[in-house]
Amino acid sequence: MATGILAAFLLAVGAIALGSRPFAVRSDATRFDALVAAARAVAASSGNGATLAFVSGGGGAGTTARLYAGRPNGGAMRATSLAPVRLRAEVRAENVGRPPFAIFFSSAGYATAASGSYAPGSFLASEPPCPVPSPGAAVVTFSAGRAGESRTLPCPSAVGASP
Repeated sequence: MATGILAAFLLAVGAIALGSRPFAVRSDATRFDALVAAARAVAASSGNGATLAFVSGGGGAGTTARLYAGRPNGGAMRATSLAPVRLRAEVRAENVGRPPFAIFFSSAGYATAASGSYAPGSFLASEPPCPVPSPGAAVVTFSAGRAGESRTLPCPSAVGASP
């Protein structure tokens, strides 16, 4: 009897843990960290920053992130050799929402974000402002079930820098 109760308890705990999909969230947050590091490196060497573009996956499942050299100001964006990265968790940027959206990195590595699809040939009239609810930072959240992680990227106004 006690063994049956213990087995049922362990199955319930396992189902709850798997339902939260913590591995997908942690894995995607780690992939995002690597994308941010690559974006900052590209931004520092491109002369016009970098753009990380996020689009929804087919059928609403997942998100694809792609790194571009440059920002969408006059046709300056161009593809990098980094392959698109597929993220399984739900991705959301504060003040921007769900994909499609983009995070723009200045040559100094500071980030701002805007909603919409951005690819080579896109045009953005001006640099988006720093988010208001989280002054001085763009916040990106990954979630799946009950699991979630956030990443905070400082933007120019947080340190008095220009884009």
